[in-house]
Amino acid sequence: MEQLNRLSSAENTLSISSQEAKWLLGLLFISKEKMAYHESVESR
Repeated sequence: MEQLNRLSSAENTLSISSQEAKWLLGLLFISKEKMAYHESVESR
């Protein structure tokens, strides 16, 4: 029973970190787009 509880808590941690990873990737993508936009504006 103890092992089952440990497994479910590990799964919860994993799902949280995957959500955070998606969020961080989204943030990274947005900042990259912003940088590319600024570079294209400056290069004109």
